[in-house]
Amino acid sequence: PCLVKFAEGDLVLGASQAAPRIVSACCGSYLSSAVATNGALFTWGLGDDGQLGQGEDQLLRYFPGRVQGLPPVMLAAAGDAHMSAVTTNGQLWTWGHGKEGQLGQGQTITCSAVPRRVLGALEFECVVTTSCGSDHTAAVTQS
Repeated sequence: PCLVKFAEGDLVLGASQAAPRIVSACCGSYLSSAVATNGALFTWGLGDDGQLGQGEDQLLRYFPGRVQGLPPVMLAAAGDAHMSAVTTNGQLWTWGHGKEGQLGQGQTITCSAVPRRVLGALEFECVVTTSCGSDHTAAVTQS
């Protein structure tokens, strides 16, 4: 049996469908996330800066909700109020608070409540891992 309660509409748990198997998890300040074997990313906790990646209306989430708009995720990292994720095809995506540039989206996007792909120097690179600190994000590429 599944001990995690998922928000209604995110996942139907019943006799014909098993709960997602979680392969990794990470925590930031007041937020948590989990990556499932199918590449789905679930977040919960405080989302006042968009760090849950679930849109503007998700200020606080008590149960895991799926982050929409992402290709399948391999791993995720969390900072104080932002997150990053590496997809199975080697792309880096970020969201949340970015006023110090930690989203890698330039100066025009200082906060994002939905995931956005990091382009620029990483656009044609294969990202293999990511890490977040309080106000920064790092990525390691294959080359």
